[in-house]
Formats: sequence, structure tokens, C-alpha cells
Amino acid sequence: MSPKKKGGEEKEDRLIAALSYIFILGLIPYIAEKKDEFTRFHMRQGLALFVIWFIVFLGFYLLSFIFSPLGEGVSNFFKLLGNLTLLVYVILMVIWFYYAWQGQKREIGFVTKILKRVRV
Repeated sequence: MSPKKKGGEEKEDRLIAALSYIFILGLIPYIAEKKDEFTRFHMRQGLALFVIWFIVFLGFYLLSFIFSPLGEGVSNFFKLLGNLTLLVYVILMVIWFYYAWQGQKREIGFVTKILKRVRV
């Protein structure tokens, strides 16, 4: 028998951890009841990244709605900022998907700081 591998070394663990970064698919490790620290690390980080992006995105679109009486230009500016947050989110998602697929456990700086404050 081969010795039990640590989290992140098995292909299934890496796939599940990588899927954690694709929008709401971060719930997969939770649903699959993955206990190893590697997949749980990526699950927490992927879900936190999604929630942070979603709040910021909604914030910009809410500001767009609030400031729409001032003119279409102001409203479109906030919509553009909201769309730029989506671009940043997708770029971060692809990068950390790759890290998880490679079996690496890298932190996203601002996400880790928020997770430590919230104690998730």
C-alpha cells in the first residue's frame, strides 16, 4: 500500500480546490464534505473572493442608480467601475485556479486579511 498523500497532492483534491475559484462553485468542497486543509483553504478563499467581488460590484451598480439623476455620464462611470471589478475578479480567479490546480497553497493578500478579521 502506498502512504496517504497530504492535501493538494491528489489530483481530485487539486481539481476540487481549483473549482472553488469559479464563481459560486466554491461550495463544492463544502458539499463534498472535504476535510483536508488544502481544499478547505481554497474553498474559504474562493468563496470570500466571490463575496467580496459581489458586494463591490453591487455597490458600484447601486451608486450608478443613485447618481443617475445627475446624468448618464456619471451613471455610466459607476457601471464601468463595476464592470472593471468583474475583470479583476476573473483575472484573480484564473490565477488562483491555476495555483490550486498545481497543488500550491497561496494566499490572496486582501482576502486573507478579511478572513482573519471575520474568523471564517
